[in-house]
Amino acid sequence: MAFSSSTVTVGNPTKKADYDRLMDNTILLYSGTANFTGQKNFNSATVFNHAPNWREAGRVLTLEGRSGTASTVTVKQYVKEIGLWDMSATDQVSRTANNITINQVVSIAVVIIHDTGVFFRDLLQDGDVQVAQAGTITLSRDNSGVFDAAVYNDPAINRGWVFLEYY
Repeated sequence: MAFSSSTVTVGNPTKKADYDRLMDNTILLYSGTANFTGQKNFNSATVFNHAPNWREAGRVLTLEGRSGTASTVTVKQYVKEIGLWDMSATDQVSRTANNITINQVVSIAVVIIHDTGVFFRDLLQDGDVQVAQAGTITLSRDNSGVFDAAVYNDPAINRGWVFLEYY
């Protein structure tokens, strides 16, 4: 019986073990755009100076529906700047979502920026997000909630971002 790790090998060395040790100690420096297609598995210490751009290229996921049937889809990310929103004066705003409909949405997150620009909060903790069939995102805050306050009323700053994963 042989035991193998990146630093110690006990037992008979094999070509596979030699290859694994070589790869464990190999650093690949790559400059440029990394395009990934198909399923990829990254092991050990894979480091990207810039994240892979799956927003446009997408990533393949298998979704299981209520009926138990599985569908393989390519999921992409759409990021939308909220823009100007005085949250204490106006309880909701609407933004276009690049014709993404509710049937395409896999997940959604909304990051709200405090007036100081230092604090970030999730709108879903004290608000609501709706995606309409026509590709419109409506963001709303709860009345008398966390966001209905003077620290979220600067009308001159970007209030945050909407992150939609869709297919």
